[in-house]
Amino acid sequence: MPHELSAGESLSIVLPVYRNREQLPELLARLETMLTGTGLAWEIVCVEDGGGDGSREWLAERAASDERLVLVANPRNLGQHAAIVRGLRAARGGRVVVMDADLQDAPEDVPTLLAAWRPGLGAVFARRSTAYQPALRDWTGRQFKRLVRRLVGPGLPVGVGTFVLLGAEARERIAARDEARPYLPLAIVRTGLLVESVAIEKRGRSARRSAYSALARLRLAWQALRAALGWRLGRP
Repeated sequence: MPHELSAGESLSIVLPVYRNREQLPELLARLETMLTGTGLAWEIVCVEDGGGDGSREWLAERAASDERLVLVANPRNLGQHAAIVRGLRAARGGRVVVMDADLQDAPEDVPTLLAAWRPGLGAVFARRSTAYQPALRDWTGRQFKRLVRRLVGPGLPVGVGTFVLLGAEARERIAARDEARPYLPLAIVRTGLLVESVAIEKRGRSARRSAYSALARLRLAWQALRAALGWRLGRP
């Protein structure tokens, strides 16, 4: 039976997992060390997104012996942001941190997000202060985020992605929306809640190449830009 999490002093970590079998042992070990130090009740929600690399089986075995680890198994590959929303629906903590599972988001930086939290906020984004990937990939990512922000407006902080701390109200509003192709930063702005960001020096991921191919990045960018343009034009 799942352990109980009180709404106030508890934290869920949501991880969209896609072909991260190599990183998972280190990631979970570092997360558990960090979470134990917070003094909060906690859980880790892993959403395995049909990667087919053994991540699902490894996580299922771990979850069977650790009630703090929750596995959500997508029936097929739904995409990173749809996987995140499924994780938000499964999360039970009073606050939720969303982060990547490829170690580019360091577990040791989660306390920085927690320290920046204050009553009245909907979310605290991690704002990267340094480049953490190859120059061309970094430049294109920056241009994409700049264009999204121009469409969405100043409610979206500069230089942010999916490493973010959400309060309960933001989580509930995002989880309640039924979108086939959600884009998390835009979904957060759509909640209408106050959003802030805090500078974090992002590390590079492991030597393993990103699971995001160039085509996958283009597809995500197109979906996000369509959603942002719809937001700009006043579509629901």
